[in-house]
Amino acid sequence: MGRWRAYRDPLRPLLGRAGCGHGPVAVRPDVPRERGGLYSITLPGIADARVGKLLDDAGIAVRTGAHCAQPILARFGLTSTVRPSFSLYNTREEIDLLVETLRQISARR
Repeated sequence: MGRWRAYRDPLRPLLGRAGCGHGPVAVRPDVPRERGGLYSITLPGIADARVGKLLDDAGIAVRTGAHCAQPILARFGLTSTVRPSFSLYNTREEIDLLVETLRQISARR
């Protein structure tokens, strides 16, 4: 687990950059060490399924939906999110591509 954290932790702030300006909003937990490799993202005004399709078109695999987490989503006033999952096989370049693509999608609103 220690080697995984040593690899993952420096990558976390890269996704956080997507939240700048009018970009995506990361959903809880907002304490990074409690997040693991999962992030739940919404782009206000754009359906999560649409965001997922646009990411897929760019070659980025994510999940969309409630992810068996309806109670916590309801707590935040949501019904679904876009969820990228990161692991040891992900690179900085892949996260940069995700962030840039999310920014482009957000700008299209």
